[in-house]
Amino acid sequence: MIPTSIDPNAASELTPAQPAAQPPAQPTYNSGLHYNTPGLHYALTDPPAPPVDDGAKVRLDLQARSDDDLPPFSQAISTAMAAQPLFASMVPTALVFNAAVADFIAKLQAQRLAKAAARQATQDKNTSRLALENVLNLRGGYVQTTSNGNASVILSAAMPLRRTPTPMGVLPPPLGLRVDLNGTEGKMILNWDAVSGARTYLVQRAIVVDGVTGPWEIMEAGLKPTLTLNGMTVGTLYAFRVAAMGGSSGMSDWSTVVMRTAA
Repeated sequence: MIPTSIDPNAASELTPAQPAAQPPAQPTYNSGLHYNTPGLHYALTDPPAPPVDDGAKVRLDLQARSDDDLPPFSQAISTAMAAQPLFASMVPTALVFNAAVADFIAKLQAQRLAKAAARQATQDKNTSRLALENVLNLRGGYVQTTSNGNASVILSAAMPLRRTPTPMGVLPPPLGLRVDLNGTEGKMILNWDAVSGARTYLVQRAIVVDGVTGPWEIMEAGLKPTLTLNGMTVGTLYAFRVAAMGGSSGMSDWSTVVMRTAA
């Protein structure tokens, strides 16, 4: 028998159903980026070009900056960089940088206060020492009077004894006498080794003619082991000697005679 009508459900058994058409994928916005297909994205705007390299270098010169100069210098940098969009990802962060600046300011102030306190403490200590020295001197005078100069009594008070001056013997003659010329016409410079215990020095000179030393004349009695002579006659041969004044004899023997021609 030939069917006179077509069952609408029969076609589905013979032909596979076609999926409904889907609209094209639309880009979605997420955290400042457009996504068009999975795994691919592009920025809303092109990144800014880096600054042109013109060879400039940073110069902080931190070692030359004083403690007082460092905080305002740091704060100026912090303010300037915060206003520059190029430094949006600054290193270290503003939080870390500003904390370091604040910590230094606090420590600097603490140091200033400590120094002021130390100066006051030193002044107080010195005042107290003077007071202690005063009472010690009073005690020393009391012990000296009460002991009548007896060493054992003074030592019993735990006070040391003053040294008895050692008699000064005969001073030795100065050694190392030399006469130098420094290039200035008529100038001669005498130097010799200092003598321990000498109160002063006596210098003599004489003119030497044909190997014969003339009469000695005193040049100077000075406190230092040196003597500069000016106006000496150029081409003249002079002899010099020096003695130390002091000691039990009042004067040492003369040093070895040294001769030099003035130039």
